Amino acid sequence: MKINHSIIITGLLVLGLNYLLITYPLWHVEESTLEIFFSIFSIIYAIVAGFIIMVLLENYNAINGHIWSEINALQDLRDYLIYVDNQNDIVDEIKENIKMYAESIIEKEWPQMMSSNKVDMDTSAEVYAIMKSINKIEVTNRSDVVALSKLIDTVGNITTHRTNRLYSCGEKLPFLLTLFIIISSILVVFIFTLLPIQDTIIRFLLNGINIFAVVFIYMIIWDLSHPFKGTWSINNEPYRDFLIRVSCDDKNR
Repeated sequence: MKINHSIIITGLLVLGLNYLLITYPLWHVEESTLEIFFSIFSIIYAIVAGFIIMVLLENYNAINGHIWSEINALQDLRDYLIYVDNQNDIVDEIKENIKMYAESIIEKEWPQMMSSNKVDMDTSAEVYAIMKSINKIEVTNRSDVVALSKLIDTVGNITTHRTNRLYSCGEKLPFLLTLFIIISSILVVFIFTLLPIQDTIIRFLLNGINIFAVVFIYMIIWDLSHPFKGTWSINNEPYRDFLIRVSCDDKNR
């Protein structure tokens, strides 16, 4: 990933800068004051970084949850069609509209979810097409009554999961919080460089470990802030698999 390469390069540059500061210190700070300040500031940094990761991880899991809930609802919608008797044309029309809805998620909504563009969370034309097809079902027996009730309820669940999915995708880390973690990361690295460690090799090694930890924390935050682009990227494979299964069911009938 390009961003990770940039972070690694930045970390190496900072490590080089640390070497210069260790070798050629610009000023002398009282040891006790510096140690106390670093202890307090590092605790604040750890709390804020942990809070950010927790919030982003919750949103990441929420997006995943909404996607799989929507897939499950689409599968239920397809399965309930078994209870519709002697109306094969309508059943085929509903299945076709279900496939069109899944395709619209892959082709239309997914690129918008990956970008920073605003996504329309109102009921889509594809969902309305499913509703209109379901409305054509003629109730001729008790099985049709149960099927119609289940289908209507499931469509309502699909619209809810879709809205929640799109809303969660639009949740971003506030700019001020992003700016704070970046500045804090730089300060943690810089202040640690000034700590009085007599052995130059040990001092340089500890600074390298500190830089690695800070860079790694920022990489995790960036990764979770971009759930469709990072290492733990969420993809549209569940919808593609669903389309394949629906198509196979039609062929095997």
